[in-house]
Amino acid sequence: MADWANFNEVRKIFNSVDAVGNDLYVFNIKGNSHRLIVRIIFRVRTIYIKFIGTHKEYNKVNLDDL
Repeated sequence: MADWANFNEVRKIFNSVDAVGNDLYVFNIKGNSHRLIVRIIFRVRTIYIKFIGTHKEYNKVNLDDL
């Protein structure tokens, strides 16, 4: 179980994660063939899965709609 207080703590474990704004974070997964987008609310230690799919599907995602 993780208890991350900030983005730097996430990066220590997952160095491929990127912050993309609005509390959204993108993880490269499955040998970098898929992406996972989550919203992390560090204050309450909560993660919401917003998208999981291939890079091709990710390219169609509008982050402003998440």
